[in-house]
Amino acid sequence: MINLTKKFSFCSAHRMYNDVFSVEENNNNFGKCQNIHGHNYFIEITISGEIDKQKGYFVNLNEFAEKIQINLIQKLDHTYLNEIIPNSLSKPVTMEILASWIWQILNENLTEYNFTKIRLWETENNSVEIYK
Repeated sequence: MINLTKKFSFCSAHRMYNDVFSVEENNNNFGKCQNIHGHNYFIEITISGEIDKQKGYFVNLNEFAEKIQINLIQKLDHTYLNEIIPNSLSKPVTMEILASWIWQILNENLTEYNFTKIRLWETENNSVEIYK
């Protein structure tokens, strides 16, 4: 088994606010991130497979990248994430919530791939990973 990782980027806005929290709780938990703001996200998507000895690879990288663009990146790029992630209009969209949603979307819509890991970068200093 061999792993292959492809990196993608998208720009999205979100708000970290929970309408069941008091003003003080929202301030303590989310600070200025309660306001709508955006990030230039990067996502590393790792798949695994066996090398086809005739082709020398296990996945056509161009096809894979196109499917990720259509099924994921185009849905996220230049959007307001709180409107896309189910039940998130009045709840915070953290990088953990976003990564979990992405993991679900990938595994439901692109079943031909064996996803083994995603790593979502919200900033150059903050990332979250999900493993199979």
